Amino acid sequence: ITSHMTSHITSHITSHITSHITSHITSHITSHITSHIASHMTSHITSHITSHITSHITSHITSHIASHMTSHITSHITSHITSHITSHITSNTASHITSHMTSHITSHITSHI
Repeated sequence: ITSHMTSHITSHITSHITSHITSHITSHITSHITSHIASHMTSHITSHITSHITSHITSHITSHIASHMTSHITSHITSHITSHITSHITSNTASHITSHMTSHITSHITSHI
């Protein structure tokens, strides 16, 4: 009886300890994996969102600068051409008027003489 009881108690304790340790390890590993996956996913999602926002902002700024520069360059060229034409017309008109006045005065003097 003693030997039977001893072996019975031993096997009972062993199985109890084994199942206790197994469940403890399982729950520990599960929670470890879960938290690892959670943190990995969080950082993955965060970096994905960050890069998405960054690229969105970058493209927005780039297009803004591009349109700003285009309009700036266009207005610069326009004003350059305008001033060039204006000065060209002014100098032409001036020389035209001068030559006209000169010939007018010359013919006036000639006829007078």
